[in-house]
Amino acid sequence: MFTPQVEEGIEYASNSVPGATELIELYRSVGRTTYTQDPVSLHKSVLSSAHVVSARRDDELIGQPLVTRALTP
Repeated sequence: MFTPQVEEGIEYASNSVPGATELIELYRSVGRTTYTQDPVSLHKSVLSSAHVVSARRDDELIGQPLVTRALTP
């Protein structure tokens, strides 16, 4: 986890999980429609991640969340 940072007008936040609607809009905007067919599963997978980093400009989600998962033995 890290302290939120702002660089060149973009705010990077740690463990700031975007809402399901925001995720779908972001994925569609970059042509990743496979993930948009099941919005509930997409959002659940992000929520269950060990760490999420998001990028926003003027409160709009502009960067795909960085998602990491903890591995179990």
